[in-house]
Amino acid sequence: MTTAHATPLSAEDLEVVHLIHAALRRDTERLADFAQKWRTADPGTHDALLLGWHGFSTELHTHHSIEDVYVWPFMRPRLADDAGAMEVLDAMEAEHSVIDPALAEIENALDDRETATERLGGLLDGLVTSLGAHPRMRSVTPSP
Repeated sequence: MTTAHATPLSAEDLEVVHLIHAALRRDTERLADFAQKWRTADPGTHDALLLGWHGFSTELHTHHSIEDVYVWPFMRPRLADDAGAMEVLDAMEAEHSVIDPALAEIENALDDRETATERLGGLLDGLVTSLGAHPRMRSVTPSP
């Protein structure tokens, strides 16, 4: 069996991560805007919001799992000598512990058709803020 050798991680390698972060921020903002309109919407609109939310939250959970299992462990040894980059990486990992519970709160709010309309907009706005702070990876390109 032949083993392929890994090449150093470059800024170009991280471009897909930047694109995914941008898409997640964009979609969170769209959901937040939609949630503001949801207050006067019919049940069909609520169902549309649920469908969009489930697709979004599945993608975000998958993305975080990939970062946690594959990206961070790959980058840590390559960044070990760069204290600033390690701080950014640590902060990004810590942000997952804030973002993931926020997803659960939004999920609970969406399940409550009667009283959640007051909470949903604020919860989604908070997620927009959290995700806006999260994609700081541009400053952590490891050296070979």
